[in-house]
Amino acid sequence: QALDTATATTDTLKNFDYSHQPNDTVNVTSGNAIIAVVSGTGDVNGDGNGFGAGGNSNFDPGETMTFDFTTSQATAAEFSFFKTSALTYVVTFSDNTTQTGSAGSGVFDISAGTHGSIETVTFTDPPGADKTKVILDSATVPSGSTTHDTNLSFGITLTDGDGDAVSGTINVDAHQNTAPTITAT
Repeated sequence: QALDTATATTDTLKNFDYSHQPNDTVNVTSGNAIIAVVSGTGDVNGDGNGFGAGGNSNFDPGETMTFDFTTSQATAAEFSFFKTSALTYVVTFSDNTTQTGSAGSGVFDISAGTHGSIETVTFTDPPGADKTKVILDSATVPSGSTTHDTNLSFGITLTDGDGDAVSGTINVDAHQNTAPTITAT
């Protein structure tokens, strides 16, 4: 197995761009990067106050809306919505596990933790509930990696059949994208 000496870094992104016209899917972007693809019951519609479904700018009772983060591999996301009743949600992670529950008015945070990354978040506004808008406030996504050189040192002792011992050290210098250097002293 290859020695991975890279450390992943992330950025938490906010102030997203997206279409303000009803469409079957809406790309949520930051710069040129797609952060999430939003779909839902009928067309989804984004405006300056969040997302609605069903071709209007409200998220009405009985409607569903899915934020697909597969492209961006988000490890965390923050949503907000304001209503007197709760939305139900299903989060699917890249390790094929799910998290379900309900979230009331205010800010709702999701973290992938040890589950890899967030694949999708699906909200449902239960029948009989208030209408609302769903706002994607932020998403934490991979931004690159930093390579670290790794130097490993192993102390060794060799003993022959009649008990004579000699000690030494094996050093392994590992550098990204090059063969390791191994020395024995």
